[in-house]
Amino acid sequence: MLITKCQHANLNLDFVEGLPTGPPHDQTFTCWCTINDEKFPEAKGKSKKEAKKLAAKNAFDELEARCPNKPQDSIVSDSSKSSNPDSQNGDTNYVGKLNEYCNARGIKFAFEKIKQDGPSHKPKLVYCAVVDNKVYKEAEGKNKKVAKQKAAQLALEEMPTTSWTMEDTPKLEESLKNDQSKCKTKKEISLAPNFSRKPVNEQNKQEVDSVRFFEMFDNISELGKGGYGCVFKARHKVDCKYYAVKKVKLHKGKAVSEVLTLADLNHPNVVRYYTSWEERATFYADLSETATNSSENCKILCEALFIKMELCEKGTLKNWIDERKGKDIDKSESLGTFQQIVEGVKYIHSKGLIHRDLKPSNIFLDEEMNIKIGDFGLVTTINLDRDRTKGVGTRTYMSPEQKNLSNKYGWEVDIFALGLIFFELLRLYSTENEKSKEWDNIRNRKFTDDFKEKYPKEVKLLHRMLSETPTKRPSAQDILSSLQEKEPTSIKTY
Repeated sequence: MLITKCQHANLNLDFVEGLPTGPPHDQTFTCWCTINDEKFPEAKGKSKKEAKKLAAKNAFDELEARCPNKPQDSIVSDSSKSSNPDSQNGDTNYVGKLNEYCNARGIKFAFEKIKQDGPSHKPKLVYCAVVDNKVYKEAEGKNKKVAKQKAAQLALEEMPTTSWTMEDTPKLEESLKNDQSKCKTKKEISLAPNFSRKPVNEQNKQEVDSVRFFEMFDNISELGKGGYGCVFKARHKVDCKYYAVKKVKLHKGKAVSEVLTLADLNHPNVVRYYTSWEERATFYADLSETATNSSENCKILCEALFIKMELCEKGTLKNWIDERKGKDIDKSESLGTFQQIVEGVKYIHSKGLIHRDLKPSNIFLDEEMNIKIGDFGLVTTINLDRDRTKGVGTRTYMSPEQKNLSNKYGWEVDIFALGLIFFELLRLYSTENEKSKEWDNIRNRKFTDDFKEKYPKEVKLLHRMLSETPTKRPSAQDILSSLQEKEPTSIKTY
C-alpha cells in the first residue's frame, strides 16, 4: 500500500537497510523508509523481508496519522519537498516526454548507469540517456528515478525540437504488433532443463544494458553469467529465429581473437558464428564482503563485444553427463558422442589452432544432439614461435605441461583433455566428491580392474591420450582410426 500511495503521489520512496546484528545463526535485520529524503521510523525483523515489511508499515501508519484526510500529493510536508535538491521540477515527467518524443520519430532510447557514489543510505547515482545511439549529458540523483528524470530532461533540451503532438506518431505500434504476431507463429522451443532461463525484464534489464541489442532482439533470457560477462538466448526481430548472444568485456586481444577465430571456422561440430558488434554495456564488478546494496554497487559500464552465435538448445555436454547419472551407460552412444568431439578437434587443429580449454561445459549439444565445440576465449595458434601463456585453461582438465606452468606446449594439450572427457563418457560418478577422489588416478592412467576388463580397447587408447609425454599422445586423426578398429588389442603402457 505504501508503494502504491507513493507512486500515485509521485514521491520518491527508498528502503534503506542497516547492518545486521547478533550471531550468524540468530541475526536481527534493520530497515527504514525514506520518502523525499525524510527518514521514517526504523523496524527490526528476523529476516530482511520482515524488516522491510515492518518499515513500510511504520511509514504508512505515520503518514496516515499525520494527514488522514489530505490528498496523497500532500502526504509529505511542503518543507520536505522544497528542501529536497533532487526533487523533480514540478510534476513534469521527462522520461515520459522522452518516450513520447522517440515514439513519434520511430527511434529507440535507453538509460545507461555511469556510476554510483556515496554511502549506502544516501547514494548518488549518475545516469545518461542514449537516444538513437547518441549519448547525452550525465545527470546525478539520489536514486534511479531522479537520475533518469534529470538525464531525460537534459536529453530533451538538446533535441532538435521538443514540440510535437501525438498526431505525428507513425503507425509503429500496428507494424510492431504484426511483426510480433508473425513471430508467435513460429514454434517455441524449450531449453534443456539444466539451463537457467531468466527472462530479461525491466528489473534486470541492466544486465544487458545495450541499445543495439534491444533494437535487434526480443524474448531475451539469460543462459549463463560469470566474470567474463553473460550469454543470452534471444529471438531476432527480423527472422524470428533464436540465437545465443555472448556479451564479453572488450579487451583488445582476447575477445577480438575469439571473434576472428569463430569467423574462420565452419564445421558441423563447432558452434557456428554469425556476427558481432561493439557498444557500451553493464558488467558486474567484484564486491568486497562489506559491500551493501549489491544489486547496484557491483555494476560497471564499459566497452563490450556482443557475439551472435548458434543456439545449442540441449545445453552442455556436462548437463548431458549429469543427466545420465544412475543410469546404465550406452557404450555405442558414448563412443558416437566422443567421435563427434574428436572430429571437431581434428578440424580445429587442421586450421592451425589449439583450443586450450576443452571440457564438458565448453562442449554443447544442439536440438538433434549433435556435438558443437564452443568457447574459444583461450584459443591460440599452433605455429607460434614465442613462449606460450602459462597456466591457462581449467585446472581439472589441464595437461601435465600446463599444470607445471610450462610455456612450451602444443596441440597435444587438447588431446590430454580429450582423454579425460573420453573417460567421463564411459564412467559415470554418482557425486562430484566421488569423481574428485578418483580423478588424480585417472590423470595418472591408474584405472580400476573392472573398468579395464569392461573397456580393454578404450583403455589402450586412454593410456596413449593421457601420456605424460606430449609426443606420445596420438593426433585427433589417430584417435578416430583407433575408434574404428574392430578387434581389441593388448594394453601397452608407456
